[in-house]
Amino acid sequence: MRIKRLYVLAALVLLFLVFATPAGAKAALKPSVREEKAVLYTDSEPYEFHFINLDPGAKTTFSSSNEAVIRINKQKAVPVKNGKATVTVKLTQNEKTYTFKVKFTVKKVPKEKSAKDYKKLAKKTVKRLESEMLDKSGTILNYGDGKYCTTQEELDEYMYRNTGKYAAFSVVFSDVGLFRSEEEYLAMFPYLTEITIKNPTNYRNAKSVIVSVSKNTGAYSSEEIAVDYALSGGNTSYLSKSEKKLYNKVVKVAEKLRKDNVYETVKAIHDYIIKKCEYEFDESNGDRYSLKSAVEDGKTVCSGYTKYFCSLCKALGINAKFVIGSASGEPGDHGWNLVEIGHKWYGVDVTWDDGGKNKNGKNVINYKYFLVADEEMKKDHTWDENLYPKAVSKDLGIIYSNLEKYPVVSGKKEALAYVKEVAKKLASSKSNTVSLEFREITASSSAFTAINKELNSYSRSLGVHWKDWDTDTSGPGWVYIITLYKK
Repeated sequence: MRIKRLYVLAALVLLFLVFATPAGAKAALKPSVREEKAVLYTDSEPYEFHFINLDPGAKTTFSSSNEAVIRINKQKAVPVKNGKATVTVKLTQNEKTYTFKVKFTVKKVPKEKSAKDYKKLAKKTVKRLESEMLDKSGTILNYGDGKYCTTQEELDEYMYRNTGKYAAFSVVFSDVGLFRSEEEYLAMFPYLTEITIKNPTNYRNAKSVIVSVSKNTGAYSSEEIAVDYALSGGNTSYLSKSEKKLYNKVVKVAEKLRKDNVYETVKAIHDYIIKKCEYEFDESNGDRYSLKSAVEDGKTVCSGYTKYFCSLCKALGINAKFVIGSASGEPGDHGWNLVEIGHKWYGVDVTWDDGGKNKNGKNVINYKYFLVADEEMKKDHTWDENLYPKAVSKDLGIIYSNLEKYPVVSGKKEALAYVKEVAKKLASSKSNTVSLEFREITASSSAFTAINKELNSYSRSLGVHWKDWDTDTSGPGWVYIITLYKK
């Protein structure tokens, strides 16, 4: 009986809810305007208001605070001229009135952009993207499809600028033939230890790649990178005044050191740097690691010797590299060079070949680390061999293997100059004899004839005793062992 009474009670409650609910239940939801602010231009189409939870029977009225800017036409906002206006919307629904305000800003029609405007906007966008994508250490750049290059000069400059700044960046080039090999770029940029071209995307007439690079961290300043690139391509238009000055000094010296062949030119560079520079022990000299310290002051450390060697080689079209390694067991505490001659690589440590000055103030030039193979360099140098070309040939280094015993000259001109210098010193000294010992590496018969002729010309004042001229065969060329004496 109780169960029946419960059923009856539930039915009555349900009937009450059905008849008590208004016919438009959805109308109980509060309406609203979708936008609170809107921007229009003077040539925009009339703006149509959008409502949320609007009942079909609702009534709306609109009024503008400034009809000179926005006027109302058929429940739409019509832009008239630039300025600001607020449109008040009154909405009556289910016997309730709601008020909304929409703020309008009307602007003049933008001037149509030219190609120049779009180019400027593109540069601005790229610059913004670079700053956004650049990580805190300043090493990562990878945005969009990169720069689009259409000439070799443009591509090389883009590579130079970005390899000096980033660890990864994108580039697109129109002619696939423009892009150099990884080896060529390593030759162009000695501050790189590795460059990898990856993820190539081929288009119909172009190619897009990601360039990943590994730098000799901190080895080159921005000024040195700029000068180095100018030496690679000869383009000096982007150099600053100080960069141009440094570049010109390097080129001027290089031209004076140019010889008939690469071998003799590299030797001239090696000898010149030793004569020009002295090791700077003063740690308060913060500039002593730079190229400028070697070029201008002549007071530098191993990195200055090494950078100067690289720069002079590059100015004369010779491929050279900066090697960062160790000579004391502490990584990165020493730098030296690799140089390419006849498609073979050789090690050169100009710093360690600098013997300082003897008691007479003359530079002592050693050749223990000149044009040597890795095998020889490894005796007291260590480095990451995976980052650099292999130097395996001994065919040039052996020329200088006994230089502690004999000075070396190359060709008739150098041989005659050396003989004349020794003879002149004997004539003006108190000594009665002098040893004339040297190696003439070309084994030239014209050099032999010229030397013999020069010695014979001394017959009135000096005597000549030939001990030998071809006994030492540990290296190329002829060794001259002669004694000059006063008559």
